[in-house]
Amino acid sequence: MGSLDIGLVRTKDEQNELLSKATIIPDDLMKQYIGEYEEIKIGWSLKVSQKGNQLELLYPEGDVYVYVPTSSGGHRFHALEFKELLEFSIVKGRATGLSRIQGDVVYVYSRITD
Repeated sequence: MGSLDIGLVRTKDEQNELLSKATIIPDDLMKQYIGEYEEIKIGWSLKVSQKGNQLELLYPEGDVYVYVPTSSGGHRFHALEFKELLEFSIVKGRATGLSRIQGDVVYVYSRITD
């Protein structure tokens, strides 16, 4: 993902507020998101892993970003370090894809591993 536009970076106060509003998601629900995803137009890939009650996204260049659950259903997460929404597509209890949303820019990924 590289360097972030300064307008996208969250302040420490914004990070603390996001953490205070985080939803607790059971492990069995969190595990459905773990896997590898590929952006459908450009071909970017990323890996999603679980770290406690948060998700980590690992990009090929080695950048790792933390995402905090913000919905009781668990399918929406906000990036801790910057202003981005991560929303998973769920079919029959399994994540089949995700969208990374930054303002009005949306990147759509399909799951490529279980």
